[in-house]
Amino acid sequence: MSYVIFNGKYVTYNGAFATYTPASIIPPVLNFKLSMIRNQEMNNIVGDAGSTNLTISNISDNTLTIPNLPSYGGFYQDISSWVVVPTNGSNLESPVFCASINDVNHTVIVKDNVARFSIGQNVALYNPFLNYKFVGNQISTPSIAPSDLVGWGNTYCGSGSLMKVGSTYKWLFYALTTSYNQIGLATSSDLQTWNIENNGGPWVQITDLPNCSSIFPSGNIGQIDSSYYCLVQANNATTSLAEIKIMYFDQDVSNRTYSAALKTNAGAGSVTKIGSEYHILYIDVSTSMPYRNLRAAKSSNLDGPYTDYQVSIMFAASAPAGTSWTTAVSAPTIYNIDGSVFGLVGVEGANYAWGGGVNNRQHALLDYDSNTQTWTLNPKGPVMLNPIDWGNTGSSDYSWAVDHDGAGQTLFIDGSSAYFGNTFGSGSNTYRASMTKLNI
Repeated sequence: MSYVIFNGKYVTYNGAFATYTPASIIPPVLNFKLSMIRNQEMNNIVGDAGSTNLTISNISDNTLTIPNLPSYGGFYQDISSWVVVPTNGSNLESPVFCASINDVNHTVIVKDNVARFSIGQNVALYNPFLNYKFVGNQISTPSIAPSDLVGWGNTYCGSGSLMKVGSTYKWLFYALTTSYNQIGLATSSDLQTWNIENNGGPWVQITDLPNCSSIFPSGNIGQIDSSYYCLVQANNATTSLAEIKIMYFDQDVSNRTYSAALKTNAGAGSVTKIGSEYHILYIDVSTSMPYRNLRAAKSSNLDGPYTDYQVSIMFAASAPAGTSWTTAVSAPTIYNIDGSVFGLVGVEGANYAWGGGVNNRQHALLDYDSNTQTWTLNPKGPVMLNPIDWGNTGSSDYSWAVDHDGAGQTLFIDGSSAYFGNTFGSGSNTYRASMTKLNI
């Protein structure tokens, strides 16, 4: 038996079920920290207009003076992972590790490579590890890599959905086989060492569904009675359109059945129950990347039909310059922790002004207003950051994860800990499945 506090209640976990007793502490898992500082206002959703850039006024030895560096307690947490990176001028893909950050003196001391900076240059600071740590030692290899698979997934793999049965963790992940995705099942007793079931082969193949040309899981696993479920994207081989469906299964991830298509021309998001209704976040993929809308839909039944209630939460073509979502939005997930509802969405910036480089997808925090049933982007902006451009620092740490944050996320509460299955990549088609633990 174990306990964790969520939304002012103690949640008692005993196997797959939970009971609740009153408490008085806000759920710590929702306290995502601001992990990227690109302006004095510390509101990473704004564009360049109204944004006060962090500008270097002086360089002395290895010390950068930034007069409008804001006051932020996060600067004094895990200083070894803070980096500073130029957002205009030269060396835009060259972050430099910080030795110290002093928001009283408005100075940043860098460990080396001070020549990469110049007076008058704008900079941003970020720390990918304020909100999570890798589970186990993943410095050189991820939790699941293509080399762990047999006869499939030789190009890439990624996270999907996670559950626990007794003392065994079960992770549905996806992997690319030639030109299509299939689903694997990995099991673990400690979240660090994973065994790929089916002798390293796929667990859910495209033949599991009629007219299916690709399938992958997304979001958390839910439970109705004795049946588990999660959202999957199943591409239709006849129409060549992406569809999102519910996949039902038992605790062995067998006896699988599927709903009809909940949405067509839809990129996978996830589904959760809010009050008496089921809600999904998904991407409309009927248009080109900059116009792909993040949408929200709901239904009184898990199998649908689902009605859109917010059809334009955000899309890249409407983004102001300098935001993190000027190229595309994608890969959304939705979570309901005992009434505390929030979401995450993949965001891609088209220029360096947002601080994360060009075409690096990270995951930003979404707020949900239960009174108006409205989704908005949280001012913290990107909160789940991969080690962006770590390789450009000369470090070989996390070289498999230095480019962007891919699709396929899952949040899993285990006792007093919160785990987040994630997907990181070091370039095009290099995704790897990674198990992380949130810093709560």
